Amino acid sequence: KGLTRWAQASHWLDDTHAASAASGQLPTTWRLGNRPNLPQMHAAAAKEISDEIVRARFLEEIPKVKPLTAGASGLGIKVHTLPPKPKDIEDDGGFHYAVLGPSAASESGKPSPEAKRYLDEKTKPENPRVFRNAVILLTPSKDGLELAHNRIREYLAREQVRLDLAEQHRYLNTQVAEHEI
Repeated sequence: KGLTRWAQASHWLDDTHAASAASGQLPTTWRLGNRPNLPQMHAAAAKEISDEIVRARFLEEIPKVKPLTAGASGLGIKVHTLPPKPKDIEDDGGFHYAVLGPSAASESGKPSPEAKRYLDEKTKPENPRVFRNAVILLTPSKDGLELAHNRIREYLAREQVRLDLAEQHRYLNTQVAEHEI
């Protein structure tokens, strides 16, 4: 198991023989190279992606995940996706379902201060919500938020590696074409 993990994560194992490592099998030949392979390129790209970019992508993707709101909107419940402030959820006695962002991340049974604000306030602490039981909030869990951020960072790093390899491929094709002329 240790050798299999090392073959999959090694930054300098020659790519020629690492293809079988992706299937969970050990490489038939172990040869270290002097150029980085895909795991190394991915790790380097992931380090370059800032937390702000990851957060922005996370917020961009939330409204696109239709299963988060499909059940509520199908029942006629008023849906709010990433409302900026508690006042954006009306206090009219009708059912409201809100999907909150990462700043409202909570633990099971322990809503965050921001989530509590959406439940308790209409506009500010001096103006409490009358129909607080008519509001249902969906907040990310703190563990789930960390996992989502890691997955987004991995995805963005893979995209960057793909772009880098495409650029290298174009460069090499240009070099070959120039030599043929």
